[in-house]
Amino acid sequence: METRRALLWLGQAKHQLAKTIEEGRISGFATIDAASGKPAAPAIDFSLRNPLIKASLQITLASALAMAFGLILSRERWFWAVLASFLVFINTNSRGDTAMKALQRSLGTLSGIAIGLALATLLSGHQAIAVPVAVLCIFLGFYFLSVSYAMMTFFVSIVLCLVYGLTGALTLDLLRLRIGETLIGVLAGTAVAFLVFPARTRGALDAALKKWYSALDTLLAAALNGKSRFELIPLSQKLDAAYRDLTVAARPLGSSWSLVTRPGRIRRTLATFLAATYWARLMAGTFEADISEDEEMRASIADARSRLERISARRSECFFVERTAPASAGRHLPLSRGGARLAAEMIGGMLDRLYPQA
Repeated sequence: METRRALLWLGQAKHQLAKTIEEGRISGFATIDAASGKPAAPAIDFSLRNPLIKASLQITLASALAMAFGLILSRERWFWAVLASFLVFINTNSRGDTAMKALQRSLGTLSGIAIGLALATLLSGHQAIAVPVAVLCIFLGFYFLSVSYAMMTFFVSIVLCLVYGLTGALTLDLLRLRIGETLIGVLAGTAVAFLVFPARTRGALDAALKKWYSALDTLLAAALNGKSRFELIPLSQKLDAAYRDLTVAARPLGSSWSLVTRPGRIRRTLATFLAATYWARLMAGTFEADISEDEEMRASIADARSRLERISARRSECFFVERTAPASAGRHLPLSRGGARLAAEMIGGMLDRLYPQA
């Protein structure tokens, strides 16, 4: 049945494409010519209102501080401090995120050097074993990059110890210098993040939530106006992107460990947003454009929009709501009805879970 439905959708898309091409031939593709003129590129905003300018100034100042103190510690290895101060700002959007990344880099470097020193000592003179171990650590470092920055730093530090051991340059003074330069870099980056144009974690979370709420409301409004699924699917993809940004913004508030016996409040809230995003995607993929006669469907979408309007005014408060027990749905869901109608009902149910007391 899924294959048949997909083929029917493909046939509809093919028919619509042929119709559009035929209309274009009749009009001489006038609409394409009208849209070919590119709008003027907006002027670059060099003021401090531009977050990119703020981030550039932060990175520049942090690198300068790391260079100054790194040169005091070593005239040859000062660039380790600059590299550490630069990397703690990559893919961060708040001071809490920067501080967490700085802590992960410090812990990863310290533990990696300790294990790497032991491995380099054991494998000294055994190049046939040390090289495969180094290659394995490189693989594991990049494998864990998307999971834990500390784990990536841990394995990269082991690789550096093994490489220095193979070249005969491994000494305790060099490892102490590596640790010292890394600490200088992460401290410089953290200090700048907290003192120069600080971006609060709560503010970044509010901005990400506003983007998610807006994307969901746009999708629901388009469905209520009877747009086709081919127009709704790109809107659901924007909602997916907004959810990814939301998880990044909420990262400093929760633990980075995946193996837990009981998910914390932050992770449970993110799971609710994930479920709402999933049902919105399902609604977009199974939506029938002609809903003018389906009053129940229209009522479900309108109800979800009204709930969304109410909770969006509370911004990120939902991440700090105490939930003593799983919230039950406010009404019985029509589980016998599949597709877009059930998805619209479930979106409203997921939004209810954000504030169960209400």
